Amino acid sequence: GELLVRHDRITRTELADASNRVRASGRKLGAVLVQMGLMSDEDVRTWVADQMRGIIHPLFGWSSGEYCFREKSNPVAEDLVVALPTIPTILEGTRHIESPEKVRLALGDLSRIVSYSTDPWMHSHQVSLTPHEGFVLSRVDGQSSISEVIAVTPLPEEETLRCLYALISTGFLEF
Repeated sequence: GELLVRHDRITRTELADASNRVRASGRKLGAVLVQMGLMSDEDVRTWVADQMRGIIHPLFGWSSGEYCFREKSNPVAEDLVVALPTIPTILEGTRHIESPEKVRLALGDLSRIVSYSTDPWMHSHQVSLTPHEGFVLSRVDGQSSISEVIAVTPLPEEETLRCLYALISTGFLEF
């Protein structure tokens, strides 16, 4: 709800009214907003996906953390399931890494050779690369190291490394 208010999708008064209806009925906020005529089912799915991306993308910048996995037989109600395609989500997440040091550390030894993925599954995906990512991808020849790709790319080194990291993280490139 707060996300919708921040983006001027609903007003604070509408959120308060919807929240009262949620408490009274036990229904989900999205269902109530649809019932009130403030959003469509598709709008709700879009905003839930945006909210999920807003939670996931900052995780890519973490250098440490802990997690606990608890398997559940039915973890998410069917009406809350939102498909976030893995490769575009990872690609976008890597773009949110602010620290060049983290990217450099993640790539490791810059003398390693980088090449196109040999996994045929990777070639079946349609994703939108940035112009810089596409340019860096075009400089990979399967025989050059990361350092050599950096040398033939007129982009700043940090940007080239970030692009390489994104392409490796998504599986388009491999060592």
